[in-house]
Amino acid sequence: SSNKDKLHCQLIHELLEEFSNEDDSDYKPFIQFLKDSPKPPMMPSAFTKEGQFLFESVITGPTINTMMPPQYPTRWLDDKHLQECNLQAPLDPDTKHAIIMTMTHADHDLMPPIYDFYNH
Repeated sequence: SSNKDKLHCQLIHELLEEFSNEDDSDYKPFIQFLKDSPKPPMMPSAFTKEGQFLFESVITGPTINTMMPPQYPTRWLDDKHLQECNLQAPLDPDTKHAIIMTMTHADHDLMPPIYDFYNH
């Protein structure tokens, strides 16, 4: 696991801590913004099992070897984050939301509120 992965995991754990202590957080407005962000799955690995099956059937050709990149997109949350970030299975909705927020709102494993890199 690279240093970047370790920083990303640390950011996930810190965000979960801020979510659970929102009222006492120094970052309360930003944490509230993140918590109020739409929670529909924004990535294939957060889809329902039925949605994952449909998604994979669309991007997969006759065999798994013809799947369009990236490979195995429906397993990113579980495979990558459970193993690398020492998270407990199954991932609860808040943990999934924190992971997705770090993946969609962070830049270089930081989440500066004024620089919402991917959502402007």
